[in-house]
Amino acid sequence: MLRDSGAWIGRFLSPVDGQCLHLRRVGGRARRRAPVGCPLWGGPGPPRHSETMSEKRPRRVPSFRVLVLGLTIATVLSGAIFRERLLGLCGQYLVTERALEPADAIIVLSGGVPERILEAVDVYKAGYAPRLILTRAEKPENLDLLRSFGVAAPEGYEINLHIARKLGVPDEAIVLLEPRVNSTYMELGVVRDYCLRQGLHSVIMVTSKSHTTRAYKIFHHLADGRIRVIPHASRYDTFDPTTWWTTRRTAKEVLFEYEKLVHYYLIVLTGG
Repeated sequence: MLRDSGAWIGRFLSPVDGQCLHLRRVGGRARRRAPVGCPLWGGPGPPRHSETMSEKRPRRVPSFRVLVLGLTIATVLSGAIFRERLLGLCGQYLVTERALEPADAIIVLSGGVPERILEAVDVYKAGYAPRLILTRAEKPENLDLLRSFGVAAPEGYEINLHIARKLGVPDEAIVLLEPRVNSTYMELGVVRDYCLRQGLHSVIMVTSKSHTTRAYKIFHHLADGRIRVIPHASRYDTFDPTTWWTTRRTAKEVLFEYEKLVHYYLIVLTGG
């Protein structure tokens, strides 16, 4: 339909694709104008699929997998960078010590021969307590078999007794508890009972370095505030909490100690 007053004079359908073409009066003659999106008439053509999708599709938020992967990589890198520091903290946690002060007795926990008894004798000679308390571990397997062959194989407590006497501790200052024990928990239960019977209110507990934290926690739990315990590590123990992972022996020592710590916490949680 023609309009005299306007610029547009008509429109019709394209024979190619049915799109509407516009005729515009320019300079006294009608000139065809290609509709938007018609490439045949010189128009820019329809927008590409990728362009429309990029305009309509919202920006993607990083998925949960990407987040987890990033955190994992960051953790691994930080662990590699701070590995020695982290491992050192694990070793240092196993060592608990308190400043020495006068007490009623010195406990020498079974095992760790001879470093524990050597340290206990030093503490005794320094005048911190008037007596040593020794315990008996469970009899070693096949010990009787060795003795049946005439082999005089001593037990750990017998070695401790021999060392203490040789280093000048009189017999009257040595107490050997009779019950056999097969764990630190059982051992410190026997020690607690003896201390309560004898009216002892404070003890210095001598043991190996990596054993001090667990032993202290156990005795503190069993004594329930009735006996003050001072944990003390043997200076003759070569365990180094800052380099424990560098040797097979100390690496096993730390791993076993953490395993036993978990066992102790389970006992406490179950009301043991």
